[in-house]
Parts: sequence; C-alpha cells; structure tokens
Amino acid sequence: MVKMMLMLILSMSLAFSANSTYILKAPLFGEVAEVKISHTTRGKKYNITLKLISKGLAKWKSGNRVETYTSKGRIIKGDYYADVYTVKQMFNNIKYLKTYTFDYKRKKIKRVYKKWKDGKLYSNESVYLKYFSHNDLMTIYHNIDQFASSGRIGNYRINAAGAERGGNGFRFLLPNASETKKRFKSQNMSGKSAMILSLRRTYLKRGRGEIIFIIDENKVAKKVTLTNVKYVGTLRAYRK
Repeated sequence: MVKMMLMLILSMSLAFSANSTYILKAPLFGEVAEVKISHTTRGKKYNITLKLISKGLAKWKSGNRVETYTSKGRIIKGDYYADVYTVKQMFNNIKYLKTYTFDYKRKKIKRVYKKWKDGKLYSNESVYLKYFSHNDLMTIYHNIDQFASSGRIGNYRINAAGAERGGNGFRFLLPNASETKKRFKSQNMSGKSAMILSLRRTYLKRGRGEIIFIIDENKVAKKVTLTNVKYVGTLRAYRK
C-alpha cells in the first residue's frame, strides 16, 4: 500500500512548478511525503530538480525512500526542450539511476538504467525508447501551460520521457470557464485556471483516474489532486 502511494506521488510530480515545497497527504495515512522543487533559468538554459522525501508511515514502510528527479535543457519560444533527464531512487540498501539523453538530430531518446545493491552494481542496461519527444516528466507541466497561455481549450495528448509505463504520455484537458468553476468548487479552492490530466494506471479504480491542478496567477500549482485511487480514494498535494 505504501509503495503504491509513493508511485502515485511520482505520477503527480509533473504537476509542480517554481521553487516550492509541497506536502502530500492520503486519507487514513496522513502526511506521506514532502516534495521540494528548485527551478532555475540562466539565459535560454533551465535546470529543474525535484526531491521527494518519504514521511511518517510511508518512510518506515518504504525503507526511508528518497527520490530525486533532474531535468536540464533549453527554453525555445517559451517551450522547454529537455537535453538530459535523470531519476535517482534510494531505499534500504538499493539505489537506482535512470538517465535519459535526448538526441534531436536523430530524433531518439536513449535510456540508461543502472541498479546497485549493497554498493555493488549488478544491473546496467541501455535502450532507445520507441518514441521521441522533447518532454520529460519535469518539463511537461510548463509545456502544457503554453497551451493554456495561448487561450486554447479542449483535449490534447502529449508524450514524455519517463512515462513509458503509462503508454508514453498523457491526455489532458484545458477546460472552459464553466468547467473550470466546477473544478474550483469541487476542490474548495479558487485560482486563476485549472488543468486536468487523464491517467491510466493499474493502481487506479477501473484503471483510470484524473490529476486535477488548481493554478494561481503565477502559473504555480496551489493544489494537486489525484482521484480514483484504489484503497485510498484521493491523494492530495498542498503548496506550503
């Protein structure tokens, strides 16, 4: 159960923006993790780092799990283009490292996967993904926001490196004014806009759920809600 909740948190990681700290809570379990985000830009270069630290029962059950996500790349006409995306996971005596390298000339993404146990490397695999995209799970939020800033509403699909287990990407909805107000009311919050991503995961009831973003005037997610979670119901993240 705790491992499943942490996986849900990772699914939500694309929701976060700017230099912020979020607290994640689940019914019955209370606070299960803290997420810290650092987002810096220098000229046309960006660097985004997200660190997830398990808390409470989740920390005990997951072996003091800590996960770090980093995306580095370029900003072109407001869109984020990833060059390197890394995922580090540590718990108990195990360490994982995934590195995604984007080759824009060949339109390929190379993924290198390494695993250590008790300090010894015992898995080292390299593969090219079956699709190409300039997005990863850290840039997707900002690039979806480009749709919102342009005033476009409706349903869209966007692929991202790191989303292989979910079918390579996400379907998302930028709702009209009426639907946005309904979302604000359902989340008991006000905001500048809303964004809804549709998920298909085995840990969701009937395999489907939504991530609902409530976004403030600075384009930062104030609250993020994941619905339809097996055994839990709803998982929520709040900006501190």
